[in-house]
Amino acid sequence: MGRRSMANSTETKYRLTQAQLRALTVEHRPALGPDGKTVLVKNPGKRPYRFSDSTPGAPSGFNIYVGPTGAFYEVRARIGKKAVRISLGSVQELTLTRAHDLAAEHRASIRQTGEDPRQLIRDVEAAREAKGITIGEAMQAYIDHLADLGERDKGKPGGLAGAKDSL
Repeated sequence: MGRRSMANSTETKYRLTQAQLRALTVEHRPALGPDGKTVLVKNPGKRPYRFSDSTPGAPSGFNIYVGPTGAFYEVRARIGKKAVRISLGSVQELTLTRAHDLAAEHRASIRQTGEDPRQLIRDVEAAREAKGITIGEAMQAYIDHLADLGERDKGKPGGLAGAKDSL
């Protein structure tokens, strides 16, 4: 088996301005110009790509992903033995500084809880949604469930009638 060269195993990091970040598409990608500064060049094949940010203050694992629908900030992290990429938001909507802060918050949350922050967000949203349901809406959902069971001959007509009377 051949060995990988160092050129293939290290990832180039780029430092882009906010204007350059907002101009990213699959048609252009960052490259280092002759003066060592980051410039945007044509992306042969127009394939999606990701690159690391070398801006001072960038948390470890912080990347920018550029795909067919736009450019997005993301952070890589390990949750237990599983490596995950967590999308932080669009470069069109977030500043680089705010994206750095979000990445640091997510990594800190993972270190403290050992859990995926995306799941915590989903749980909070589900709880918030459940709190917004009225008793009448909950009863109607239960009646609909009982009616569905009745249509499949798995429910009792008396249960459905009783639930309707309660409403």
